[in-house]
Amino acid sequence: EVEQNNAAVADKTQYAELNGTTLTLKRNGDYNVIITATCGSVTASKTITVTQSSVKALNIANGEITVAEGTTAGTVKYQQGGTDVFDNVAPTDNVIIVGETTTNRIIVQKSAKITLKDVSITISSDLRRPMQVLDGATLTLWLEGDNNLTAKFDHGAGIFVEYGSTLVIDSANGTLKNADISSEHGGDKQEGYAGSLRVTGATSG
Repeated sequence: EVEQNNAAVADKTQYAELNGTTLTLKRNGDYNVIITATCGSVTASKTITVTQSSVKALNIANGEITVAEGTTAGTVKYQQGGTDVFDNVAPTDNVIIVGETTTNRIIVQKSAKITLKDVSITISSDLRRPMQVLDGATLTLWLEGDNNLTAKFDHGAGIFVEYGSTLVIDSANGTLKNADISSEHGGDKQEGYAGSLRVTGATSG
């Protein structure tokens, strides 16, 4: 269960996700996540208090975001404007990106889980794409609110998925607009060369 302001939240999936023994926090803010387990006649509960600092978040307006290999093996780091912001992050840990920009991109070099929350990226120059997933990376993308990824140059892709990479779009509470998927072979939007794509719960347009 999830509580905010001492009241139960109707759609708890917007705040947290429990998969086996792994709890993923999905939203900024102050709220409580209550985990209850029953074994036979014994029931136990644990309350986790989430604050603004508990959830990792970046604003795309502050600079280009790159997901690179972390300092510790098996982890990733999030860089913004060439500076490490979060390091040694598990690839399954959620990082939220918000904000608007006409210049900054999101470059995913290593496997990661990202939530776009009301993000608007419109790139109009130098054959640049708003989001790019590089060869070998798997990006699990959650959507919250209305998101718009637009490349203004002719036939430009909003999300550029290289051959050998995977994009998984999984969301129950968000939209994604103008984000065509393409690869680099023969120019954008050429069929047959793009990486793998799986959509399990998003609305696109």
